[in-house]
Amino acid sequence: MKESFLQGIKIFFKSISQIVLIEHVWTGVFIFLSLWINAWEWAFSLSLAVLAGNLIAILLRFPKHNISKGLYGFSPGLVGIAVFALFGFSWMNCLYIIIGSAFAAIMQHLFIIRNIPGFTFPFISIIWILSYLFLPEQEINLESLIETPFTYKNLWDLGIKGIAQIFFQSKILSGILFLIGIFIASRKIALYVLFSSLFAGILALLLKQSTSDIYMGIYGFNAALSAIVFSQVKKHAALWSFLAVLITVFVQFTFIHLDTFQNLGGYFTFPFVLGTWISLLIKRIVEKLVI
Repeated sequence: MKESFLQGIKIFFKSISQIVLIEHVWTGVFIFLSLWINAWEWAFSLSLAVLAGNLIAILLRFPKHNISKGLYGFSPGLVGIAVFALFGFSWMNCLYIIIGSAFAAIMQHLFIIRNIPGFTFPFISIIWILSYLFLPEQEINLESLIETPFTYKNLWDLGIKGIAQIFFQSKILSGILFLIGIFIASRKIALYVLFSSLFAGILALLLKQSTSDIYMGIYGFNAALSAIVFSQVKKHAALWSFLAVLITVFVQFTFIHLDTFQNLGGYFTFPFVLGTWISLLIKRIVEKLVI
């Protein structure tokens, strides 16, 4: 009984850590604590979603080794955070979280069994559907949309806030705690995450994007996620990470000026997913040509 409980705790925190594509209990702990410090509703929404995603995985008898890695909890976890960010906290929204998380876990399983790197696309799909069906346009009130003037004295804040925005946060403390959690799992990945987020913010500055968006970390989080993926490749990790970050940032530049995503709540982590898919395709083509 005690072993089962401890295993459940590990799966819970690994599910959270998998949001940043890392399988590590302490990474999940630091992410959870950061959200709890900001507001208990963030942590509750995340927890409800992670539990719902893993429960449906158990009920549908998905592979135990995938469950133990937290693979069926991270997209649901993002659904939970996004529902709270977009809709606020209510018992009806908790129902949205449970239903959305269940479908996100099922979609994640479909990607896994077909050996397709779905990343956070199940989360994106579900939250787009929920936003289109239930989100009144005038109620969109993400913390990241607050207008804040940018000054060059806060340049390093870009990197930290970009990390925080992975979880819809914009506070420096949140980004630091998230980065510490990543650092515990891998110093290399932590450096890639920090510098890719900072690089994306600086690139946005050079291309004269909205300074308020830049300061809030809007341009950093997708780039950071792309860097995590390619920081773990065996050869030329730095080169492929740089390419992936560039592609991801320019995809985001394109999306941010499109009206397509307004009725869907936003583009969320889709620039990361699309940018990484494109980068993986380029990498595969290059490797075939070299061989």
